[in-house]
Amino acid sequence: MAERREKMSSNSGLAFHCSHDVLYSFVHNYKERAEQIGMFKPAEEQELRLRLFQLIPEELIPGKDSTEWWTYNEAGKAYAEARKAYTEAVRSYREARKAYNEARRAYNEVEKAYWEARRAYWEAGIAYAEARKAYNEARRASDEAERSYWEAGKAYAEARKAYREARKAYNEVEKAYREAGIAYDEAEKAYDAAWGLKVEILHRELCPDCPWDGKTIFPRA
Repeated sequence: MAERREKMSSNSGLAFHCSHDVLYSFVHNYKERAEQIGMFKPAEEQELRLRLFQLIPEELIPGKDSTEWWTYNEAGKAYAEARKAYTEAVRSYREARKAYNEARRAYNEVEKAYWEARRAYWEAGIAYAEARKAYNEARRASDEAERSYWEAGKAYAEARKAYREARKAYNEVEKAYREAGIAYDEAEKAYDAAWGLKVEILHRELCPDCPWDGKTIFPRA
């Protein structure tokens, strides 16, 4: 198996088990994906994942010189590009959602401080009216509370603006995420329809003793 990989001059093409729940897919960078498995997947899964992750030699693909092959190849590339765009959209969506949540949290905190400062301001005003004797002290507390009130009001307005901008960005990224998902689904359908190859035969040849159950290489016992 190692010798076959070393002899492969191509680093992209059709491959079995790029992911545990996909039988075959188009891979842009075989070496990079293998490194990702070694870095990020659980240690107990790596040996099986790397053993089953096999580039399909072009000479084993029926009809590779025919029009059908080139139709499939283009569909496979479109599928992979759509998947990449979908992944980027998911990442942007999550980052925008994180920024949105942080802006909303900051907005809530500032809003709370704003209303607390407003309450303190009015309480100081009532104390000023009721306690003429303590006028100077109450006036000073009133002035301080009023300053805090205006500062909190400014911070509140800025946080509200940031919150609205984050919400707008979140909505735009969410829209792009949904559109990328639709494009991904359509590309996947075109990809499956374009390839009429005998996948099972190739799969048995390139991935002997594979535990694939039609859904994953890690079926439950």
